[in-house]
Amino acid sequence: LYFIYVVSTVRFQIGLKYLNVGGINNLDLQFETNVVRPYMYTSVDGKANYAFYNQALAHPMGANFVEFIGILRCQPQKRINTVAKVILTRVGLDKTTDIYGSDIFKPYSTVVATRPYGNYITQGVTTNIAYLEMNVSYMVRHNLFIDLNALLREQFADNKTLGAYRKSTNFASLGIRYNFAARTHEF
Repeated sequence: LYFIYVVSTVRFQIGLKYLNVGGINNLDLQFETNVVRPYMYTSVDGKANYAFYNQALAHPMGANFVEFIGILRCQPQKRINTVAKVILTRVGLDKTTDIYGSDIFKPYSTVVATRPYGNYITQGVTTNIAYLEMNVSYMVRHNLFIDLNALLREQFADNKTLGAYRKSTNFASLGIRYNFAARTHEF
């Protein structure tokens, strides 16, 4: 049983990993929670943010979110591995005219002048994201795998100014990979 706990003044991460659940070999369970306040990884001018090549370094969601992750890994037979993931996220997205701290590429200099206090996590357009993924891998030979993947991602919000919207993504794939790790499609 492993326990991970990281806290700074503005970011919170806690996780739990349980190996061989209930004494069953190769059945592992992992839980994690991430909380990041608005404007966490941005800067006054928007240029000195936590990004490299237009990609966020700290977390793919940027900032201004709460996230819960559950992962179940199982190896029922020697050559078969399965992974099931559930990620539930609530993020406060920016509006077109107002900056609420989720986009790390937007400067917060105007926000600090107009709203220096009273900011809270998931402020802005409160958006919920549910992500489910299932992966089954079969090792044909050493480092040669056949992968079957399925994922479902739902993003929905109900906002008075923008109205209600729902975005769905469904994806299934069958592939062969040789001598490299499986790619994830999270976020």
